Amino acid sequence: MKRLSLLLSFCFTTILLFSQSNTYFLSNPTLTPDGQTVIFAYEGDLWKANINDGNATRLTAMQGYETSPRVSPDGKWIAFISFPNTIQPNDHPALKRVMLRLMPVSGGAPRVLTYLYGGQGTINVPSWSPDSQRIAFVSYIGRE
Repeated sequence: MKRLSLLLSFCFTTILLFSQSNTYFLSNPTLTPDGQTVIFAYEGDLWKANINDGNATRLTAMQGYETSPRVSPDGKWIAFISFPNTIQPNDHPALKRVMLRLMPVSGGAPRVLTYLYGGQGTINVPSWSPDSQRIAFVSYIGRE
């Protein structure tokens, strides 16, 4: 309960700080297993911030949008979805090709794990195996 309270407090504070500029959205906050760092999506990129001081650092700055970060149980990796600018960030593009990417929590170059059909809703569930070795995701197939 304390972790949830800290996360909600951080999100509220961050929204207030960013509300004074032209903001897109702050979404998908997730805590690292130690509860000290929050990873979130803002303006189409991933950011991380220490929950004690609130200082945020941009993790990604790629073309397109990055969203739905999920930290591995061992705290070493972030799995996330990225998609091109042709897909709107508030859309849930079930039949659009997007990428499932992986990057270290400490930062560094993301790598593509797989291409799939879906969007923001594809990993909106706890998606890591407890041993941090596997990631579950949904890839939509079918007709529009």
